[in-house]
Amino acid sequence: MSVDPAAERGIENVVRRCLRVSAGERVALLVFRLSELADDFAAAIERAGGRVSRVDLEARVSVAPSTASPIRRALDGAAASLLLGHETMPMSLSYTVREEAARAKTRHLHLGGVDARVLGQSARAEPDRLALVGARVAAVLARASRLTVTSSAGTALEIALAPTLPVVIGAGRPEAGSSENVPAGFVYFHPGDVRGVFVADRGLALSGQRLATRRAPVTLVFEGGRVRDRRSDDASALAQLETFLDSHHHAGRVGTIVFPTNYLVRSEIGVYAQDELSPGINVNLGFTHQVATRAPWDAPVQARLLARKLSVRAGETVLVTDGRHADSLVEGIDPFR
Repeated sequence: MSVDPAAERGIENVVRRCLRVSAGERVALLVFRLSELADDFAAAIERAGGRVSRVDLEARVSVAPSTASPIRRALDGAAASLLLGHETMPMSLSYTVREEAARAKTRHLHLGGVDARVLGQSARAEPDRLALVGARVAAVLARASRLTVTSSAGTALEIALAPTLPVVIGAGRPEAGSSENVPAGFVYFHPGDVRGVFVADRGLALSGQRLATRRAPVTLVFEGGRVRDRRSDDASALAQLETFLDSHHHAGRVGTIVFPTNYLVRSEIGVYAQDELSPGINVNLGFTHQVATRAPWDAPVQARLLARKLSVRAGETVLVTDGRHADSLVEGIDPFR
């Protein structure tokens, strides 16, 4: 092992509890610029009795039409698959892998932008525990029609739930033909409506571009589920946001609302894969994960908007206060396991 013991525990958790690799199964390992971690995951898969088929995707992403073929060949006949992607991995590649995994009916895990710190912290969260917290959140949302999100930085957002659409629990344990993200721990849904102000003072992720916004937050105004105004003292960040919004006709629409539930995330570490699981609400533009959310539209681009120390209510029920989960959500969950 080239990683420390904590990260090794995370890798074992991913392979044995999340992906549930069993003896004799063939596992497709798709790699985009994370070769060292790929070696560690391959070893863990083999320790679990699996057989590894590894494909390096980096050289293929520049020619989009040919990208699906090596992925398809790797996934055909595989019981499970795992994508290890650097944070610069194109959204189009991620999208293609998910589609091909669904076609091949593999159990697929998507690890984007992870490093040893993430593997030693949030990636160690156990799927059963994440499912329990997720079920508690989903039960509250089932009784509510609206979320209210506020912060001292100026966020004042109202989110209407769409009663006919599902609330999806991401616990990091995929079934055949479905995909999950790791680190896991979130509940998400396609909203009925979003209106108000969201101050993204934790960061923005714009289709592979990661923007720090702590010193110069980006404020977005929503109406009818769409970005109607945006402002920031950071001209560069604002310009990149404008480029994203112009990239697709659905880019400015709210695709999903994400409620993080990972009980091991306690502070920012400077890695989006983990920091975006801090308690609160994330507003995602574009991509709706339509196969799971049953949203009426989808987009091949995505922006993730992150904020600090949010307070969240579902109707009259408090879910998060100043960036801390309500005790009722994490009761009985050992945060130091």
